[in-house]
Amino acid sequence: MQFPLRAILEGLSNKSGDAFFDSIVLSLQQSIASDYCYIARMSPNKMSSRTMSMVYQGAPQQNIEYDLANTPCADVADTSVCVFDRDVCLTYPKDDLLKELRIEGYIGTVLLGADGQVLGLLVALYHQPVTDVTFVSTLFEIFSSRIAVEIERTEQAAELKRLNDALELLVAERTQDLSVSQSRLERAQLDLMQRDKMGSIGRVVAGMAHEMSTPIGVAMMANSVGQQSLDTLMGWLDGEAMSRSQLSGVVAELKEATDLMEMNLRKAGDLMVNLKNIVVNPSDEVPEPVLLEAAVRAMGDSFGATLAKAHIAYHIDIPANVAVWTFPMDVFQVLTHLLDNAIAHAFPDDGLTQDDRQIVISGSQGVNQATLIVADNGAGISPENIDRIFEPFFTTRNNMKGSGLGLHIVYNLFANKLQGSIRVESQLGKGTRFIMTLPNQQPAA
Repeated sequence: MQFPLRAILEGLSNKSGDAFFDSIVLSLQQSIASDYCYIARMSPNKMSSRTMSMVYQGAPQQNIEYDLANTPCADVADTSVCVFDRDVCLTYPKDDLLKELRIEGYIGTVLLGADGQVLGLLVALYHQPVTDVTFVSTLFEIFSSRIAVEIERTEQAAELKRLNDALELLVAERTQDLSVSQSRLERAQLDLMQRDKMGSIGRVVAGMAHEMSTPIGVAMMANSVGQQSLDTLMGWLDGEAMSRSQLSGVVAELKEATDLMEMNLRKAGDLMVNLKNIVVNPSDEVPEPVLLEAAVRAMGDSFGATLAKAHIAYHIDIPANVAVWTFPMDVFQVLTHLLDNAIAHAFPDDGLTQDDRQIVISGSQGVNQATLIVADNGAGISPENIDRIFEPFFTTRNNMKGSGLGLHIVYNLFANKLQGSIRVESQLGKGTRFIMTLPNQQPAA
């Protein structure tokens, strides 16, 4: 078997949320030649399911909700693939939906969350008996974990948005009370910064999980194909006839499979190292030595899909030995806001390609301090706005759902905790540069 999943994986590139679910369901339905294919989210009480994306013979269908009682879906109770290659209606005579759709074959598997709990189901339905059960089962085993990761990521993003909206509403209500004391304002600011930090941690974990799922899925696919090739070789060793061209073909498949596994497992390993570099000991509140190039590269990995979706090229120009004693999670929080700000504001819908849109983070070592610069070649900031960008609630894009607090949080982190400085240079049509100094805060011996 050559790699029929390449097209599926390429089709999923840079997709997330509903677009991801629609793409993978359509690709799977076409690859396995089923009549129906769908992803369903199970209710908390496990009594019903609602489809998140459903396709019938290449055409998207309206989502439905159905009871699980007396259906094969109710019996998909473990991590294995459940198969009825024929006569499924005879096995489940009380399933009226199967009868109405004239279903003969059924293949389904559960979608398990990170905690091992069942999130939902991946199901294929056939009007005719299923002829290639092994192939379909292999595809379902490969992609079920990837789909589960995307379901959790999407729901986490929705929950983070809900919390952010609630926080914005809370801030709006608080600002209407002009009699609030200075001490209460300071406490609210500290609480807001802490919430923002934890939100940044959640975003990078979700982003890394999204990035890691693809290389892991490819490695699993390659392992499955390699195993099939080994089974073929074992059959020949047992006396089955073979030709030189057949042997060469199987060896080539094995070589391609092992190369794919090695490349993608290395990529997953690198992402794991980067994730550890970012979120290790996030609750520590003492300075520690930070290699800025490694930290910035690790953070950039978590923005990979977002930058690609926005068609923005991302470059790092920091010598590997630039280091400073500081608070790593706060530096990460600053860079997260600056990248978010550049992605949202620097490049309006101007028709530029990724070759034209660029964000560059550079750095250098000084005496008892380090310098970081985040620069883009975007639209720039108008002179009347540049002196206000660090003000709380100031935003030039009221149609967007930002709170106008991101750069204000950045400014306060430098003024207080990081004990450094940040300034901005910008020219309309030529881009913006944020120049930051990070002094050494090495604890006394």
